[in-house]
Amino acid sequence: MQHQIISDKVYEGLPTLSLLPLVNTQFKVIKSIEIIVPREGNYHEMQPKVFEELHGNYKLLSNNILYLPAITKVLLATNNYPKLEGNQLFAPYSLEFTDDTVIIQGSILEIIKVTAA
Repeated sequence: MQHQIISDKVYEGLPTLSLLPLVNTQFKVIKSIEIIVPREGNYHEMQPKVFEELHGNYKLLSNNILYLPAITKVLLATNNYPKLEGNQLFAPYSLEFTDDTVIIQGSILEIIKVTAA
């Protein structure tokens, strides 16, 4: 598969929810966690030291569309971004939408070894 470069622009920040390369990986499950965040809100009002007013409002689920980058931002705005070491990741396995909240279930994994493809 040939990859097309969309832009040469370099970004700095947290990538949105992502997939890892399709290779076997040895890992440990460190712990399972549940995170509850508001289903909608205003980034700046929740975390004015991190987000400016221009970041605006969010709705995690709107018209049957789940906007994935908002999940990372909401975790930051609510101080719920998991504390991770350099070789760890948070792997969400379910999102439950209630009237007012989103319940995120997942595990913190420690990567031991990545097997080359």
